[in-house]
Amino acid sequence: MMRNVNVNKPQNQQSCQTSVMCRAVDNLELLLSQPDESVDLIYCDILYGTGRNFGDYQDLKPIRSEIEAHYLPRLKEMHRVLKNTGSIYLQMDTRINHWMRILMDDVFGYNNFRNEIVWGYKTGGASKKEYSKKHDVILFYSKTKNYYFENPRENK
Repeated sequence: MMRNVNVNKPQNQQSCQTSVMCRAVDNLELLLSQPDESVDLIYCDILYGTGRNFGDYQDLKPIRSEIEAHYLPRLKEMHRVLKNTGSIYLQMDTRINHWMRILMDDVFGYNNFRNEIVWGYKTGGASKKEYSKKHDVILFYSKTKNYYFENPRENK
């Protein structure tokens, strides 16, 4: 269930930094309340374009015009709030990743695409008529070529 949250004047600054607070509002509302170039890292597990109603939210239909209308203003705000050394990771499945890559190229620039990360998982059954759809795609972009990156494999 969605809660009303005043993101402009949080009662407790620490609670505003938690993921619970961020999930409680539309990310566009949250982004609009943030100053320019104030965020180091954005990670967003976006709507997947299933068209399904999940009770707490209605997912977008897998229609390009709906995906673009929903995400373009959010991506522009993400670009605005991201620091010049910042990075953005958007996670999705295969229903809309091709459209999101085009939008990300338009907003962040083709040359700021860093990688497409494939996250495979082994849940559910197998189909006899098609390959398994058991992975998500994470698009990794930076705002500029001077972005911060820390390789997680090197920090073990």
